[in-house]
Amino acid sequence: MLYLKCSDAYEGLSEKMMCAFDFILKCTLFNNYTHILKADDHDTEFTKAQIVDIEIKHKDVLDKHDYVGQCLVPKHIYNPQHHFGRVPKESIWYNKECEQEYRPFIAGGQTYILSRKALECLVVQKEEYHKYFVYEDAMMGALLYNCNIYPYTLDYGIRCWWG
Repeated sequence: MLYLKCSDAYEGLSEKMMCAFDFILKCTLFNNYTHILKADDHDTEFTKAQIVDIEIKHKDVLDKHDYVGQCLVPKHIYNPQHHFGRVPKESIWYNKECEQEYRPFIAGGQTYILSRKALECLVVQKEEYHKYFVYEDAMMGALLYNCNIYPYTLDYGIRCWWG
């Protein structure tokens, strides 16, 4: 379990992800890991054997792509008001649309895998993300896009459902 000094509110999800990625890159316990799997605990189900299976079956994909996930969010489904009704009136995001242009991104509830290169790209931009993003999945796609890292879709067999 990892405790981070950041907001645990809905509008803090982007901050939480950036803090976690920064920790992973700085902590020597993670030095030998080449990729991380981001999964929401409330809408995914998988076993350790499945993770090992991904490493074996899809090694070629993971070696070529830095941002891999099971479900790409198409532009016509992206909603810049996704956070409406999810943040308190005191939030800077209250009834404020995200202004960042759509960039392709993976649905986090469906899981995604990031390489160390992708983590480094994200953390380098950690001072800028909060100006544009409340929706952390869209943040990932946009910040990775800035580094010419694009989503690659692959069904690697992790069971997900919308919670």
